Amino acid sequence: MEILGELKESLVERLKIISTILMDSIFLVAWVALTWVTAKCIDRLELKDLDLLILRVFQWVFGVSTLITVISFIIKDLLRLIIKTWLDIQNFRNNGKQ
Repeated sequence: MEILGELKESLVERLKIISTILMDSIFLVAWVALTWVTAKCIDRLELKDLDLLILRVFQWVFGVSTLITVISFIIKDLLRLIIKTWLDIQNFRNNGKQ
């Protein structure tokens, strides 16, 4: 029974990691798709001079600000995973078990 409990706990932990990676990847792909669609829509407007420049500046500001948000989620998740792994290693070294 103890082995089944450890296997279940290990499986749950791995599923959390996989789901986190999947969600971060989905957010990043969504950002790329949204940025690409926005660029295509702006190109279809056939704007000139100052109008095009202003719209491109807003596109860059929007793109960078949303990318920073996505990257912050990815960094937070990576740090959480690194800290959890480090704590597991410390616990194993101190107690001789996982």
